Amino acid sequence: MEQIKKDFEKYFYLEQKGEDLFTSTDFWKFGGSRGIFGGQIVSQTLAAAILTVDPSYHIHSLHSYFLLAGKYDKLIDFHVERTRDGRSFASRIVSAKQEGKIIFKMICSFQKEEEFLTEHQFEMPKVYPEDHPIKMKMKDRNTFLNYIHQEILFYNQAKMILKPAAPIDPEAFESFENINQKLTVDGKPRIRPPHTFNWVKIDEDLSKKPSQINTVFLACISDFCLTVTNLLPYTTGYNNQKIDRPMGVSLDHSIWFHKRFRIDDWVLFEVESPIMAKSRGFLNGKFYSKDGTHVATITQENLSRTKVFDDDLNFKIKKIHLTLDENSRIFFNNTLTRSEASTKGLEPNTTDIELFNKIKSAKPNEKLPIENFPTNKHLKSLEQSHDSSQKLPKIECIYLGKHIIRTWYTSPYPEEYSSSKLLYICEYCLKYMKSMYTFKRHYEKCGIRHPPGDEIYRDGKISIFEVDGRSSKVYCQNLCLLGKMFLDTKTLYYDVEPFLFYVLCEFDGIGYHISGYFSKEKRSVNGYNLSCIAVLPTCQRKGYGKLLIDFSYLLSKKEGVYGTPEKPLSDLGLLSYRSYWKTKISLCLNGEPISINEISKETAISPDDIISTLQSIDALFFNETKNEFEIKFLADNTKPKNDNNFIQINPKLLRWTPLVT
Repeated sequence: MEQIKKDFEKYFYLEQKGEDLFTSTDFWKFGGSRGIFGGQIVSQTLAAAILTVDPSYHIHSLHSYFLLAGKYDKLIDFHVERTRDGRSFASRIVSAKQEGKIIFKMICSFQKEEEFLTEHQFEMPKVYPEDHPIKMKMKDRNTFLNYIHQEILFYNQAKMILKPAAPIDPEAFESFENINQKLTVDGKPRIRPPHTFNWVKIDEDLSKKPSQINTVFLACISDFCLTVTNLLPYTTGYNNQKIDRPMGVSLDHSIWFHKRFRIDDWVLFEVESPIMAKSRGFLNGKFYSKDGTHVATITQENLSRTKVFDDDLNFKIKKIHLTLDENSRIFFNNTLTRSEASTKGLEPNTTDIELFNKIKSAKPNEKLPIENFPTNKHLKSLEQSHDSSQKLPKIECIYLGKHIIRTWYTSPYPEEYSSSKLLYICEYCLKYMKSMYTFKRHYEKCGIRHPPGDEIYRDGKISIFEVDGRSSKVYCQNLCLLGKMFLDTKTLYYDVEPFLFYVLCEFDGIGYHISGYFSKEKRSVNGYNLSCIAVLPTCQRKGYGKLLIDFSYLLSKKEGVYGTPEKPLSDLGLLSYRSYWKTKISLCLNGEPISINEISKETAISPDDIISTLQSIDALFFNETKNEFEIKFLADNTKPKNDNNFIQINPKLLRWTPLVT
């Protein structure tokens, strides 16, 4: 049982917290799903039940219901109820809870294996073997198969491989050759049959693993390709209408395990949907081993919803009026009013012209005292220093945590380290080393498991630490050197004392793994709330960049001031900030009159950034007749786009007070 427990923790991230209590904090990201992939929840729940049953019992059936969508950033607790332990059968009821609510319920039955006088089964469908090339002549079929392969990319963590299969005798399956082809018969689109075949297996050697590992892997795979099959008749168009990609949600899921099998060898997965009614599709699935043995059967009912669009899309224009207080100091870092900042009608007078001509005709040594400028010797040394820094050998890769990451730019590590092609960095203290031997010795002795600062924010597995550049100087210098490998414009490496660093980490029960950071001055004369920001390549496309930007503005709101990033911004930085500003500003626009200052107070975004954002999208117009601004938005733009990667900061979870100096 101990080996099974270790395997479940390794492959399915399931940890035991009590006799009948298990938990998981890590989940696979599946396509565009708004919640955790159902197959992973099924497999984790089954694994929790197996760990409470004597190994002599083997799972033979499970029946389950999906009640709520699982959230990626919250842990799931699995509570097991021991309902029966008999001589031949045992049963368990498992409740998966997230934030105190039951999101999934399963009842499963186990049996000690018995033999009957005889056995029977229907013959396995005749399909081409997994290594047989499938000729795809039709454009739409290619599109469908590409979609399948795109989805399967998200199964890398599950170590799953999928290959579409085709029947040897297409006539045995009605219209199989047209399954992904747009046809019109008598002027109407032809329906594609909801019937698919796929070869599947796990890319892992399970020959020395207990049989329970195979059943849990199959439970995970059993939730794949179901919605796709169910909606095949409706994805090319119906009644001359364009249908957006439908949404499918699993309602209930059942599996019967008939015989033992190896999921690390190819298994045929046949799925068909005999009926779709009242937005609910019913599916049957069968698993066959390569020798034709029917090893498992699944059924599922899922809910399918979609939107139908006409050819012509009409958008309404929405006008929002903003009132401007002429006495508001919103220009030049909130120091000048509109009238004071206006240069309209200003022309140089006689005195201005005389002063300009006097300076223009002055001799070179009369411009400024020469001691205020660096000498030629200094300039030459600076140029040589700059050139030498550019000629530093580039460290090609770094080993950080469990990842080997290719670097983007040169970082001024000490010369003896810059000559290494691969640099080993401790993900906890950021100490850098040249050899794996030294790195392993350090890792065994390093007692640090989080950044050397205060944890000021935690939400699920995400934590943010505040690190003072003065009290943790070496760590912050190492952090800047690491960040320079992925930032072209960063120039701060060693002078870290005037800065605070906010380090974003992912927590997995072992330690806090660095994902990104941003820095800001302890006291900024210009009101900058962010000086530098970086997210490691292994953690990108998760929304961590916007999360850090959002967090910097949360700190500004806590301080009671407007915030703005240090200028000038890089091209990518400007795009990120414009996207963030547009999202936050749109949340404030509800059709009621609102001033720039009110938007600033609500978002902590500086008035200058608000105005520049509105101008960049051609949404801000000044009505000279009414002496007020007008915002003209498409109705669709007044609401922020759904961004699955935009993780919202929860202000209630912040534990922080502004720095007092």
